[in-house]
Amino acid sequence: MQPLLTEDQLLLRATIRSGLAKVCPVTTVRAVWHDPAALRPLWREFANLGLLGLLVPEDFGGLGMTEVELAVAMEEVGYAAAPGPLLEAAAIAVPSLLGIANAPANVLEASLGAVIEGAKLVTAGTHPNDPIAWAEEADFCLFRTAAGPRLLARADYTATPQPSVDACRRTATVSAQGWEGDGTAPSQRAALAAAAQLIGLAKRMTEMTVEYANVRQQCGKPIGSFQAVKHHLVDAHAATEMARPLVLRAAWSLSVGASDAAFAVSMAKAAASDAAELAAKKALQVHGAIGYTTECDLHFFLKRTWALARAHGSASWHREQVAAALLDGPAAPAFC
Repeated sequence: MQPLLTEDQLLLRATIRSGLAKVCPVTTVRAVWHDPAALRPLWREFANLGLLGLLVPEDFGGLGMTEVELAVAMEEVGYAAAPGPLLEAAAIAVPSLLGIANAPANVLEASLGAVIEGAKLVTAGTHPNDPIAWAEEADFCLFRTAAGPRLLARADYTATPQPSVDACRRTATVSAQGWEGDGTAPSQRAALAAAAQLIGLAKRMTEMTVEYANVRQQCGKPIGSFQAVKHHLVDAHAATEMARPLVLRAAWSLSVGASDAAFAVSMAKAAASDAAELAAKKALQVHGAIGYTTECDLHFFLKRTWALARAHGSASWHREQVAAALLDGPAAPAFC
């Protein structure tokens, strides 16, 4: 499998990037940061871009795409630092709504169409001990349990807000009657989506830092002309470009149901987390003191990186899965 995008996938990427640039510039991210209610109208715009129904069959009002297109879209979501539980909605909640057994008909009727259209805010969680993005503000929360996915309306669960470094990724722990979690690993699709967003974040932070280095003057010259600064930026760029094929490979593995999909996803999440955290470190170092301030747009991307790098399995957790597969599994997966 060659980690290259088709013409249609490239068009999807360009469409989502231009759409997010219009509806979700950094000024809008800043607005949601200070006022969570600002997400509601923006959520409808995300739906209009097709972000919520990527994996839903066309017969049900979605786009009928695969995890490869999901990864393409989520990279652009990261590039824009788009707020809200897009990852949880697009990668876990919305696709799972189609597979819920014995769910109340009124809940499903009120949820699927409304969520795809952006009229309702939905999020998802795996285990009660793990904070869930935007659980307090959501209309519905989907829980992964041993018996399958379970959808609850906001009135049917309790959300306790938790501190978050990223105010555009608000989190809360959730308790609901009869929900004890399934005790399994993070959702592979969610880990893939997080990895793709981290690639987009890393790319955007590197671009922002290149732009800053070309205008920031020291000793009468742009700091970008200094070799030491160039090395920082090249390190960040190289790490990002090395991680991107792993994300696409993982997306393809999930889309075809490959036997080593979990292995590929863990490799992708670990590499993307490392690359984005390196890009964040280099971006902050080159920006200097201004990079620490909330007035600087860089902080939105830094804090989203720090939040997502630890969401849906940290880099160290996923490296442990890779090590276990290589050392304890029947054989290392064949990459082609």
